[in-house]
Amino acid sequence: MIIYRKTFLITLLVAVICVPIVVNIICLTVFPAPIIGNGEKWLGFWGSYLGGVTTVLATIFVLDRNHNREINRKEYEIQKNYFDSLCIDMGKLCSSIDTDTLSFYLMNLRSIVDAVSIFQIISNLESKMNCEYNEFCLKYAHNKMQEKDNLINTYYDYADSISKQISLLQEAIVDRQVGTITENVYNSIISRVCKELENLGDIRTQLFLLANNWKKKEWMILEDYRNKYVNE
Repeated sequence: MIIYRKTFLITLLVAVICVPIVVNIICLTVFPAPIIGNGEKWLGFWGSYLGGVTTVLATIFVLDRNHNREINRKEYEIQKNYFDSLCIDMGKLCSSIDTDTLSFYLMNLRSIVDAVSIFQIISNLESKMNCEYNEFCLKYAHNKMQEKDNLINTYYDYADSISKQISLLQEAIVDRQVGTITENVYNSIISRVCKELENLGDIRTQLFLLANNWKKKEWMILEDYRNKYVNE
């Protein structure tokens, strides 16, 4: 768009300069009717003409440049706001899987008296985890970067593993309450679930590393916008 405008202005400037020359040649060579005015008057006319046109072109150029700068500034601000929002949402997503808190409540599940209320807290943590994932995926569905896919796919795998363990816990609590499994079996299930969570490793660190890889790519795009639209 900017290139087209510059080409138009250059073409217009050349046309404005050439028109008087062409008219003058026609009048002096092939124009059949008598020419009104002498050379001095015509020289004054062309001087006024070129001066006025130059002023108009200068005004158009300044207005066009200011308009372009405003558009470019808005383009950069849109991209910067997107980047800032993405960084905030990445932090919320990566922090939504809290295995330390889950492990803490899992250890308290050994008391069957408080099992139902504690499990409700665990279920709330799972719901928050799934809600963050769904909202993030919907908000950034348009983004086709491989780094985004790496992050959300890894998050999904971790969240799915945790959800399966929570479902296993729910079944164990129900079975323990109705007496279909013994307390030893119930405690062994809790221990196994805790071990599975431990085997997942430091989930947050792994997610933040993937998010950082995506953030670097988005930062490079933002810098391109800065160089193209702001530092021109």
